Amino acid sequence: DGRVYVATHDGGGYHSDDGGETWQPDGFFHLYGVDPLDPLHILAWSWSGVNRTDDGGVTWQNATTGIEGITLNEVAASPSAPQIVYASTYNGVARSTDGGLNWDFPILSVSAAGPAIDPTDPNTLYVGSGIPPKVYRSINGGSSWSSSVITTTDAVLMSLAVDPNTTTT
Repeated sequence: DGRVYVATHDGGGYHSDDGGETWQPDGFFHLYGVDPLDPLHILAWSWSGVNRTDDGGVTWQNATTGIEGITLNEVAASPSAPQIVYASTYNGVARSTDGGLNWDFPILSVSAAGPAIDPTDPNTLYVGSGIPPKVYRSINGGSSWSSSVITTTDAVLMSLAVDPNTTTT
């Protein structure tokens, strides 16, 4: 079995190398993103920002240049180009083009859920926000955005996903 990562609601981060039989602590992480092309490269989110490892979690470094002091909601790397990473925050959307070392913020100024990235095109992404809920779409890596309202109710958008089997988004 490969390495499994788990983040708990209280901020505990753990990994297992034996299919989940035993667990080792990694620190106070809420979310993990493993590079599909290099499993030693992992981004982990905590209340203090983004942390990055290039050695499978043996050592971690802070990766919050450009998003210092920003509370993150979610972090996602592009499946087709893992060096392109997007993060949603309560204050907007951030983008990294170097695997999470440096960030541009904000590329969209809304309290955001998501991001969901097209699995074949790292420049096409979706985030959600607002009441009534809106979905924002960018096809150029966040340089510009279009939006659409999902419903006129007071629903709150919680998450987004892109179907990996659909090639047109």
